[in-house]
Amino acid sequence: MVTVQGTVERITDEDEFRLADETGSVRVYVGPNWVPAAVGEAVTVDGFVDDDFGPMEIYARSLTRADGTIVTFERRYD
Repeated sequence: MVTVQGTVERITDEDEFRLADETGSVRVYVGPNWVPAAVGEAVTVDGFVDDDFGPMEIYARSLTRADGTIVTFERRYD
């Protein structure tokens, strides 16, 4: 499990976005849900890292928006 903070760099698909901070960026998967944030928005993501095949990505369990709103992803991959 990880907690990462950053800015939504770009939305790459309806259920996936890139989260960036001063160290770089990582793909965040929220599927099969819609991305609940906008490009440029600061967010915190709780989830787990998947680096088995291909590039590393985070499978999000929840996302906290800058205003404190917490979005929990009920339908997620474990």
